[in-house]
Amino acid sequence: MRFINCFTLLTLLVVLATGCGPSIQSVGTVEKIQGKVIGADGAPIGNVLVVLQPTENGYVTEMEADAKGMFSGELIPGKYVYYFAPSKKSKAAMPKNISATYTEPKMEHLVEVKPGAEVVCKAE
Repeated sequence: MRFINCFTLLTLLVVLATGCGPSIQSVGTVEKIQGKVIGADGAPIGNVLVVLQPTENGYVTEMEADAKGMFSGELIPGKYVYYFAPSKKSKAAMPKNISATYTEPKMEHLVEVKPGAEVVCKAE
Protein backbone atom coordinates (compact mmCIF):
# COMPACT_ATOMS: atom_id res chain seq x y z
CA MET A 1 0.00 0.00 0.00
CA ARG A 2 2.83 2.36 0.86
CA PHE A 3 4.47 1.57 -2.50
CA ILE A 4 1.26 2.57 -4.33
CA ASN A 5 1.07 5.91 -2.47
CA CYS A 6 4.73 6.66 -3.23
CA PHE A 7 4.24 5.73 -6.90
CA THR A 8 1.15 7.96 -7.14
CA LEU A 9 2.99 10.87 -5.53
CA LEU A 10 6.01 10.42 -7.81
CA THR A 11 3.78 10.30 -10.90
CA LEU A 12 1.99 13.48 -9.81
CA LEU A 13 5.31 15.28 -9.28
CA VAL A 14 6.55 14.27 -12.75
CA VAL A 15 3.34 15.52 -14.40
CA LEU A 16 3.50 18.81 -12.52
CA ALA A 17 7.18 19.30 -13.35
CA THR A 18 6.88 18.53 -17.07
CA GLY A 19 3.34 19.75 -17.77
CA CYS A 20 0.68 17.81 -19.59
CA GLY A 21 0.22 19.90 -22.75
CA PRO A 22 2.38 20.32 -25.81
CA SER A 23 5.28 22.72 -25.57
CA ILE A 24 5.30 25.78 -27.79
CA GLN A 25 8.24 24.27 -29.70
CA SER A 26 6.24 21.14 -30.56
CA VAL A 27 3.63 23.09 -32.55
CA GLY A 28 5.91 25.43 -34.48
CA THR A 29 8.62 28.07 -34.39
CA VAL A 30 7.63 31.32 -32.71
CA GLU A 31 8.26 34.49 -34.74
CA LYS A 32 8.15 38.15 -33.71
CA ILE A 33 5.35 39.91 -35.54
CA GLN A 34 4.07 43.43 -36.01
CA GLY A 35 0.59 44.35 -37.07
CA LYS A 36 -2.04 47.02 -37.30
CA VAL A 37 -5.79 47.36 -36.92
CA ILE A 38 -7.60 49.32 -39.62
CA GLY A 39 -11.22 50.19 -40.33
CA ALA A 40 -13.16 49.80 -43.57
CA ASP A 41 -11.84 53.22 -44.66
CA GLY A 42 -8.22 52.17 -44.07
CA ALA A 43 -7.82 54.47 -41.06
CA PRO A 44 -6.09 53.01 -37.99
CA ILE A 45 -8.22 51.90 -35.03
CA GLY A 46 -6.43 52.16 -31.72
CA ASN A 47 -6.81 51.15 -28.10
CA VAL A 48 -8.30 47.73 -28.76
CA LEU A 49 -7.34 44.18 -27.81
CA VAL A 50 -6.59 41.95 -30.82
CA VAL A 51 -7.36 38.27 -30.17
CA LEU A 52 -5.75 35.79 -32.57
CA GLN A 53 -7.02 32.21 -32.53
CA PRO A 54 -5.02 29.69 -34.62
CA THR A 55 -6.86 27.52 -37.16
CA GLU A 56 -4.19 24.81 -36.88
CA ASN A 57 -1.11 24.95 -34.63
CA GLY A 58 -0.47 27.42 -31.87
CA TYR A 59 -2.25 29.07 -29.00
CA VAL A 60 -4.84 31.83 -28.65
CA THR A 61 -2.92 35.07 -28.24
CA GLU A 62 -4.01 38.55 -27.18
CA MET A 63 -2.13 41.69 -28.24
CA GLU A 64 -2.88 45.29 -27.32
CA ALA A 65 -3.10 47.76 -30.19
CA ASP A 66 -1.79 51.17 -29.21
CA ALA A 67 -3.49 54.50 -29.93
CA LYS A 68 -2.25 54.32 -33.56
CA GLY A 69 -3.62 50.78 -34.06
CA MET A 70 -0.18 49.12 -33.97
CA PHE A 71 0.50 45.88 -32.09
CA SER A 72 3.41 43.46 -31.76
CA GLY A 73 4.21 40.17 -30.12
CA GLU A 74 5.16 36.59 -30.88
CA LEU A 75 3.18 34.03 -32.86
CA ILE A 76 3.67 30.77 -34.70
CA PRO A 77 3.27 31.44 -38.46
CA GLY A 78 -0.02 30.20 -39.88
CA LYS A 79 -3.66 31.16 -40.32
CA TYR A 80 -5.54 32.84 -37.50
CA VAL A 81 -9.12 33.87 -36.89
CA TYR A 82 -9.09 37.33 -35.34
CA TYR A 83 -11.55 39.39 -33.37
CA PHE A 84 -11.46 42.41 -31.11
CA ALA A 85 -12.21 43.10 -27.46
CA PRO A 86 -12.03 46.24 -25.31
CA SER A 87 -8.48 47.20 -24.39
CA LYS A 88 -7.30 45.95 -21.02
CA LYS A 89 -4.58 48.62 -20.81
CA SER A 90 -6.51 51.75 -21.72
CA LYS A 91 -9.77 50.52 -20.17
CA ALA A 92 -11.53 52.37 -22.99
CA ALA A 93 -14.82 51.17 -24.39
CA MET A 94 -14.84 49.25 -27.65
CA PRO A 95 -14.23 51.71 -30.50
CA LYS A 96 -17.52 52.56 -32.25
CA ASN A 97 -16.07 51.88 -35.70
CA ILE A 98 -15.70 48.15 -34.91
CA SER A 99 -18.94 46.36 -35.71
CA ALA A 100 -20.35 43.68 -33.40
CA THR A 101 -19.50 40.95 -35.93
CA TYR A 102 -15.82 41.55 -35.15
CA THR A 103 -16.21 40.98 -31.41
CA GLU A 104 -16.42 37.17 -31.66
CA PRO A 105 -14.40 34.57 -33.56
CA LYS A 106 -15.71 33.84 -37.05
CA MET A 107 -13.98 31.92 -39.81
CA GLU A 108 -14.46 34.73 -42.29
CA HIS A 109 -12.16 36.97 -40.21
CA LEU A 110 -8.90 35.29 -41.24
CA VAL A 111 -5.37 36.60 -41.35
CA GLU A 112 -2.20 34.75 -42.32
CA VAL A 113 0.90 35.30 -40.20
CA LYS A 114 4.13 35.02 -42.20
CA PRO A 115 7.65 35.63 -40.89
CA GLY A 116 8.70 39.23 -41.56
CA ALA A 117 5.34 40.31 -42.98
CA GLU A 118 3.05 42.84 -41.30
CA VAL A 119 -0.25 41.45 -40.00
CA VAL A 120 -3.24 43.59 -40.97
CA CYS A 121 -6.52 43.02 -39.10
CA LYS A 122 -9.41 44.83 -40.77
CA ALA A 123 -12.59 45.80 -38.97
CA GLU A 124 -14.88 46.28 -41.96
